[in-house]
Amino acid sequence: MFKERNEKRIALLFLAFCLVLLLAGCRQEATVQPLLLKGDVWEEVKLQEVWQSQEREKIEWNDQEIEGIPLESLAREARIYTDNDWLLVAEDGFMVRLDGKTVEGTYLSYSDESQWFYVSKKHPVNSRIKRIKELILVKAEEAEANFETGFTLIEGKDNRHFSYGQLYTRDYEVLQVVEGVSRLEDISIDVMKQKRVLRISQLASVKPDQVLMMNHAGQVLYRTISDGYLELENGQVHYRSLDGSEVVRDLYGIMVNPPAHSVMDAYYDAVHYMDREIPVLTLFLDGFSYWEYLSLSDRIPEAYMAQLPAAKQATTIYKPVTNAGFAAMITGQPPAVNGIYDRSFREVKVPTVFDYALEKGGESLLVEGEVKILSTTCPIMLHMDENQNGTSDDEIFKSAMETLTDPSLLYAMVHFHSIDDAGHVSGPEGALTWERIEMIDGYVEELVEAWPGMVIITADHGMHAVGAEGSHGDFRSEDLTIPYWIVQGGNYEN
Repeated sequence: MFKERNEKRIALLFLAFCLVLLLAGCRQEATVQPLLLKGDVWEEVKLQEVWQSQEREKIEWNDQEIEGIPLESLAREARIYTDNDWLLVAEDGFMVRLDGKTVEGTYLSYSDESQWFYVSKKHPVNSRIKRIKELILVKAEEAEANFETGFTLIEGKDNRHFSYGQLYTRDYEVLQVVEGVSRLEDISIDVMKQKRVLRISQLASVKPDQVLMMNHAGQVLYRTISDGYLELENGQVHYRSLDGSEVVRDLYGIMVNPPAHSVMDAYYDAVHYMDREIPVLTLFLDGFSYWEYLSLSDRIPEAYMAQLPAAKQATTIYKPVTNAGFAAMITGQPPAVNGIYDRSFREVKVPTVFDYALEKGGESLLVEGEVKILSTTCPIMLHMDENQNGTSDDEIFKSAMETLTDPSLLYAMVHFHSIDDAGHVSGPEGALTWERIEMIDGYVEELVEAWPGMVIITADHGMHAVGAEGSHGDFRSEDLTIPYWIVQGGNYEN
């Protein structure tokens, strides 16, 4: 009996010892310090989770066998750019920048003493950073910018694009920002957080007097400022005013000292004239950028649009694609209000200029290409490329000339597509693009001369070159800057 009791005690002690070891091991895994891989990644990587879930390699280091994860494997699926540098920052502020082409065969490891540390036998000894607090992937300088991510600051025609990783490597300030107040009975405390910020003036080459901000929420915001902060947080860039009173989250970019006019003016200018019972015609030149307009006088000096009073420089909205620019043109509202963010959206959420014409007791008409782009309430005339010459714009023009003589029309829009279509094929500087611009210029002249009211001439977006072809949809000057005219029709009667 005594022997059996001792054996049970020994068994229980052994189980307790195993449980202690197991819990100790769990506690060791659970105390791995948080570390984010951030910068030029589509989504920040929580390395403490990777450490516990990914299979580690056994490596010899300082006469010991340790475990590590190959550095290049950490961002294999998350990285934005193929060519990157790695920035390793220690708790004491010491940092090294590693050429991404040299990190194969190097590791990230963890221990209670050194916490996160870098293991490399091929780099100089001072690369072996311990207690790493930041791990940042940075676009290599020679890598071409990816405008689908990062942040762009536009100055005139100049696009100053910064990847997230590049922004993290800039000299920054740390702000103490009050995020709220916590109370218990009669005692309250400020809840604060440190924010990493850059001043706009650090990135701009000219002094801001005004900025235009566009963000992922579809907002289009003008602000009169001399400076402001850009806050870096969770792979996003936010604007914060110098006094902290305003925050605009998740920016695509900022335009410094932007044009005073916008594609949204087309709605308000049309309303202005319709209120005075003056018919309005909008000539919608898809894909015709302000920079192409500036080249018009040199390329085609006899062009009608080159002879008009100078076009106003205007901005379209983000995303600079047809659906979104078209919706802003006919509603006077940005995507956050009208509900049209990109090509995948078709249902406009607010009244349009066509609705306004109807309210004023007049008729409206949209003369369009082959497909209905947005769901609107107005009558629409669609046109196929019947003569198979590569564009339906000649059919659109013929139909417009025949129908716009209707005296009941208070508002009409004619949407030409061939400048954009040609630009995608031959680029904004291509021969086919300029052939189409010259053709559309002739159509514009005849339509303006025939119209008995005021004519608005503008575009939905511009275009940038991609090799020998063209594209649009980026936060960049070529895509966002368009011409804008208001001219008197040839048959206008005061």
